[in-house]
Amino acid sequence: MGLLTYMAHGGSVWPTVSVAVFALLLYAFALGIYRLTFHPLSKFPGPKLSAFTGLYELYMDIFGGPRKTFAYQIQLMHQKYGPIVRINPHELHVNDHEFFDTIYAGGSVRRNKYPPSAGVQGTPEGIFGTVDHELHRRRRAAISGFFSRQSVLNHEDLIHEKVDLLCEVFKKLCSPATL
Repeated sequence: MGLLTYMAHGGSVWPTVSVAVFALLLYAFALGIYRLTFHPLSKFPGPKLSAFTGLYELYMDIFGGPRKTFAYQIQLMHQKYGPIVRINPHELHVNDHEFFDTIYAGGSVRRNKYPPSAGVQGTPEGIFGTVDHELHRRRRAAISGFFSRQSVLNHEDLIHEKVDLLCEVFKKLCSPATL
């Protein structure tokens, strides 16, 4: 309310805007220094721009073109930086089969999922996006019978029919007429 009163009596808003812009720039600078030097992932190799901001990923996906999407850029990063690459301020990408058991818990290992990546499919509380390990285990047990070997064999004809339909759609989409 003080700013509005100040402006109503002929005061200028520019000093306030200048301070706000300066504060935002200072924050961005400090955040960049933190992400590049003090962040727990700062010791992993990768492009500094990717470590600084996630906007590089957004830019490549929108404007990159067919062979320059961010997924393609990740392959190039692995060629340049090695099997473990920092692809944004909060994520690593691993291209090393020996490291998969460390990342993907199995057997008796109990591990909750990383919350930001759990909701990637658009359903943060769905079966694939359940963060809590025990809740995921209970949900998986409820539907596991549908994916048993016997259940899949019983529906094999239907599965083949649907896969054939999907293949036909792919063929139509890849035909020269649609390109």
